[in-house]
Amino acid sequence: IARAIHHQSNRGSRPFILVNCALLHTNAQEALFGTFPPESGSDAIPDVGKFDLANAGTLFLEGVNELTAKVQERLAETLEKLERQRAEGLRLSPDVRVIAYSSRDLAEETTDGRFIPSLHQLLSKRQLIVPALAERREDIPVLVEHFIHQHARRLGKTIEGVSLESMGRLQSYR
Repeated sequence: IARAIHHQSNRGSRPFILVNCALLHTNAQEALFGTFPPESGSDAIPDVGKFDLANAGTLFLEGVNELTAKVQERLAETLEKLERQRAEGLRLSPDVRVIAYSSRDLAEETTDGRFIPSLHQLLSKRQLIVPALAERREDIPVLVEHFIHQHARRLGKTIEGVSLESMGRLQSYR
């Protein structure tokens, strides 16, 4: 869904940077932000962060609830800064759309102290809730057809579809 939002927007031709937060070790989580600009008088080459790579495009944070509290705080500060710039009509720096995903209930995570309230509040302002596939089984035939054709084309094969029996099994799978 994040890719569809990106590709159907005016940012569609710009970068789409996916970050799986669950796979980042603690030190790598800081890589979201980079170190722009370097300290004045320094010959150091600045580290480019994921926000910078996604400039003019979309940064998709998968499993945002897996970030450490320190990185959650920094992300909240960055999103607040971008929101202020947008409200004041200023040019966004970096100009990035952030889409954050969590398979967990962030309200519950916040109540239990595993997610910081300020970030939860920011992310809750614009929320899209997508029911699990088990709750929308009528989508399964369309998805199966899409993936069968996509993989058949990639493999150079002709596949007409799946049998009614196989489709029934897919739709009844929990």
